Amino acid sequence: GTTVYSLQGWRQALANPGIAGAIYNSFALAVARQSLAIVIGIFLAWLIARTDIPFGGWLEFSFWLSYFIPALPIALGWILLLDSKYGLINQWLTALPFISEAPFNVYSFWGIVWVHLSASTIAIKVMLLTPAFRNLDAALEEASHVAGAGPLKTLFKIAAPIMMPTILVAFILG
Repeated sequence: GTTVYSLQGWRQALANPGIAGAIYNSFALAVARQSLAIVIGIFLAWLIARTDIPFGGWLEFSFWLSYFIPALPIALGWILLLDSKYGLINQWLTALPFISEAPFNVYSFWGIVWVHLSASTIAIKVMLLTPAFRNLDAALEEASHVAGAGPLKTLFKIAAPIMMPTILVAFILG
């Protein structure tokens, strides 16, 4: 047979009534997980790079390690823990006298966001942002502290705005 190139396959796919909902869900999941991951990633990268947190090196190494673990075993692990009928955590919680139904559903919107965040999204943000926070000039933070700002105010008013190009790149790469 002769090969014919056309857009007919795309026309058929886009004519499917469920495709609009699938596209919406995909974008909603991407926005939700990237928005949460960038905030958590900024905080953790700042914590690792700019503070003397105990075991900070091990924490950074664990994010590198989690990036290289395949996503499928992580997702299956969360399913075993948070499945609404058979999940271990849900079974433990429903055994309590004041909880009647499973509180977690790994198949829900937020369950899927959770699995993505724990599998790789936060790890990627931390890996990209930690070196940038390490290279941030300490004189700016010292000036902020001298002016009376606390650590979190310094993070949000000094470090984060200066790091905005790097943060934007990390967000886009996500």
